[in-house]
Amino acid sequence: MNIVKKVPTFKSGNFVFSAKFNDEKDSEIAKKFVDVLVAFESIKYIPILPNMASQIEEELIKKSIFSTAAIEGNSLTQEDVDKIVEDKKTNFSKERFVKEIQNLKTAYNIIKDINVLDTKTEITQDLIKNYHKIITDRLESETNIPGQYRNTKVIVGNQAHGGTNVPPRIFEDIKNLMEEFVSWINSQEILEMHPVFRACIAHLSLALIHPFGDGNGRTSRIIEAHILKTAGYRFVYTMLSNYYYKNIDEYFITFSKVLKNKDNDISAFILFYLKGILESIKTIRKKIYVIITELSLQTYLLYLKKTNKISQRQYVFLSIMLDTNKEVTEKEILEDINLKLIYEKLSLRTLQRDLKFLLEENLLVLNKETQKYKINFFVLNERWIKPEDNNNGNI
Repeated sequence: MNIVKKVPTFKSGNFVFSAKFNDEKDSEIAKKFVDVLVAFESIKYIPILPNMASQIEEELIKKSIFSTAAIEGNSLTQEDVDKIVEDKKTNFSKERFVKEIQNLKTAYNIIKDINVLDTKTEITQDLIKNYHKIITDRLESETNIPGQYRNTKVIVGNQAHGGTNVPPRIFEDIKNLMEEFVSWINSQEILEMHPVFRACIAHLSLALIHPFGDGNGRTSRIIEAHILKTAGYRFVYTMLSNYYYKNIDEYFITFSKVLKNKDNDISAFILFYLKGILESIKTIRKKIYVIITELSLQTYLLYLKKTNKISQRQYVFLSIMLDTNKEVTEKEILEDINLKLIYEKLSLRTLQRDLKFLLEENLLVLNKETQKYKINFFVLNERWIKPEDNNNGNI
């Protein structure tokens, strides 16, 4: 891929929009991209109930909001962020950090509600400005006006991450570059690229222009997420900020590598980004498999109860263990707010018999070091239901 566009500026020389990277068949980027496509196919058609999909998406959005804010210095914890996103009452002293989280929640909810699959979705200046306005709304700043391009000098980066950079510094240059950016990112040659690459290039280009007084990183990552979501990459769009945060040093260093590359080659950032997508998909796949396993286990436990292979008491006990994913000792069972109700009027011997039976049936597993019991999530991998035992298929 070798799409490069040079745009002259009044004060900063030529600005380069680049989609130049090594995508030859045997290149590392080409191989990683194939891995991404194969991995995404593995989750794209997994049957999952809408409410479960929404639950996963909301959980991932919370993590993404925490990560994209943390990259920019927000010191709230993931637990703090979860409370704010869930609109729970909070009493944090750092009001600005709370507003940042609330703004990001609004932005991600807009993306979450996008339903149309459009790999050629248009990125406009109004779209970018609107996201920026949402992201920086109510955040007082001497250098930033929400939704408006800056007319001040900014310095980006630091020596620890490859050095500093001064993006275009005057309003006329920024205005012109943003016009050129939307023209370029919506051009036929860029639209013909796979949306995974287009999203990455949009993120990189916006970050290098740095058009606003504040919130540039968050806005760039939101535009990346917007393109991925409209292209049908559900869940994935919420995960990349987590990857960037976990690999924050490499994230900033790859920006520096792109800036220092005299051939305008952006391969370093593309490869870093593809690794992030692949890691994100693997994490999502695990989450989906856990949910499917839990649903299957719920159905299996109901089958065991209906066929009298476990008692009603054992069914309730296992259902609570499954719903809460608890690991408990025998003593803790008798103290747990939910589990103790099952056995409080029964003898300790009854509990011990149940535990022994459920272990023998592989429905529970016991950690011999901690003496804690937990549900055996792999029981369905270890056991086949015989056709003659499954009530004619009506589980």
